[in-house]
Amino acid sequence: PIFGEQYSCAIFDCDGVILDSNPVKIEAFRVALPDYDPIVVERFIDEHRRTGGISRYAKLARFFREYAPVDDPEAATAHAAAVFGQVALAGLLTCDELPGVADLIARFADRGIPIHVVSGGDQDEVREALRPRPLAAHLTGIHGSPTPKHEHLERLRTEGQLLPGGVY
Repeated sequence: PIFGEQYSCAIFDCDGVILDSNPVKIEAFRVALPDYDPIVVERFIDEHRRTGGISRYAKLARFFREYAPVDDPEAATAHAAAVFGQVALAGLLTCDELPGVADLIARFADRGIPIHVVSGGDQDEVREALRPRPLAAHLTGIHGSPTPKHEHLERLRTEGQLLPGGVY
């Protein structure tokens, strides 16, 4: 068979799939939560590792509700998310692509297959991190949080990007 002929669309995650950015995100959580018990923060980071694809906003809100409850979890979440965002974006802009991913994306593009990035990462940050990279020229769309992944995928299905019978 010809590469890609069975695909109606190619969908990639960003963190740990296109970019070697998982260590960047872990460090961003540590920097965003400097005033909390390091043992609690590490337990939270362990959960983060197990729950990929969920936005930082949801994860931090849970941190301030369950791991280290505070009087104003909304304000604490907003502050920590802002710090996280600054650290994460700086890291995303400089981290390496995973080996082979640019070639794989180019192979899909050569076949005319739409390619989307659907990430749990902040949409603006993911777009900013990917746009300067050569592989970005092949991407049909870059989608991220705060909209959950499943909503992006449902929208792509509704728009006809994910066709019945295709392999996803």
